[in-house]
Amino acid sequence: MAVILGSVWTSLARALGMKVGSGDRQTLITKHITDLQDPNPEVRRSACWSLGKMRPPAREAIQRLQEVAETDRVEFVTKAARWALKRIYDSR
Repeated sequence: MAVILGSVWTSLARALGMKVGSGDRQTLITKHITDLQDPNPEVRRSACWSLGKMRPPAREAIQRLQEVAETDRVEFVTKAARWALKRIYDSR
């Protein structure tokens, strides 16, 4: 349980840190893209949310987000991926 919560909180903290300073934005994007493959669906959803909040800078995640939206077996993850894609596309 602590590992699950730790992963979720870590991902959320990364997203909030991005708002404070964007110097390591690329590192955050790369980490969130990696998190899209995490076995924990809460971590995958959090990664989708974080990428969606980043909007245009997260464009490199579009292909992976599309895969998640189409193939993830957890409904709240696919919804989060579709939401993130909409946010990224709407801000172009």
